[in-house]
Amino acid sequence: SGARSTSDPLSIVESTKPVSRAVALLPVSIRSRVQPKHLKFALIGIYNTLFGYGAFAGLHEGFPHINYMFVLIVSREISVVSSFIAYRLFVFKVKGAVVSDFMRFWLVYSGAMVANLIALPFFVEIIGLNVLLAQAITMILTVISSWIGHNHFSFKRAATEAESESALEIV
Repeated sequence: SGARSTSDPLSIVESTKPVSRAVALLPVSIRSRVQPKHLKFALIGIYNTLFGYGAFAGLHEGFPHINYMFVLIVSREISVVSSFIAYRLFVFKVKGAVVSDFMRFWLVYSGAMVANLIALPFFVEIIGLNVLLAQAITMILTVISSWIGHNHFSFKRAATEAESESALEIV
């Protein structure tokens, strides 16, 4: 009687976890493929995107005499720290290895940064978009690559390490 059926939405809705309740509201065909980690990643991703865009826009508008590419680099580094903390605490919930996790996390975002350094001036200088609109478009384009990188690289744990962490959480 302790196991809950994932096919019964009421058993999920009764859960005290908000993410589980959100999953229960999805159609059955989608619910069977969506894990709470996916929703948490999306919610934290929305926060991180808004935070990152806010940092970029705030620095760009607050210091209009500074080149938008320099603003991009500074705002991205600020955002990476915030993102790392949020993903580590609320999505992947890993323990230990903070420095190596951060280095892998930073590498994933470095790939996104390179794409951003190419796309932003393309949209601004060649296409003629406003800097803030161009950055909004560019940020949207990097979300999927971030999920793949963080899920399979940044916070990846060996199976035995993940099992021992799970066992410790039970105790």
